[in-house]
Amino acid sequence: MAVLVPLLVYLPTYLIAVVGLEPGRAGVWLLMLTVPTVALPAAGTALAKRLPAGVPVTGAVLLSGAGAALLAGMGPHSTPLALLAPFALVGAGAGLTNGILDGLAISSVARDRAGTAAGLFNTVRITSETVAIAAVGAVLAALTGGALSGNGATGAMHTVALALGGTAAVAAVCVTLLLRPRR
Repeated sequence: MAVLVPLLVYLPTYLIAVVGLEPGRAGVWLLMLTVPTVALPAAGTALAKRLPAGVPVTGAVLLSGAGAALLAGMGPHSTPLALLAPFALVGAGAGLTNGILDGLAISSVARDRAGTAAGLFNTVRITSETVAIAAVGAVLAALTGGALSGNGATGAMHTVALALGGTAAVAAVCVTLLLRPRR
């Protein structure tokens, strides 16, 4: 979600100011990013029942990262078809993990502590998303002089896309290490 949420915050402005979309059309384009987040949690949960939890979580993080990295190809002349794969990958990665991560947090503690685990997990989730929004905003502001428009905005969004993709790759390694079977 730390890949998805900053994109949900800053992509509308980019699509309107740089690509030149009307706000309603930008919203329709962003459905390619958001629909998978709503449609895929059940699929992620089903995968988690069949595989060790680390496999679908790592895969989902890598999907989000790959989608973010592919956004480095986005530009003023982007079309919905050109953005379909990156948007869908980021959304799919977020959607596949929505149910799994909550379940992992709650199942990792005794039943009488499930509420505490859920609260802590959601606090960490919201905090990481907030930090990601702030970090992306700071990078965009620094690289564009505070104006997310024109040619500088495209280069700044490419930098952010690659940074989010790289961060997701690092996160995937961490997930793999943290969720590997203990010996």
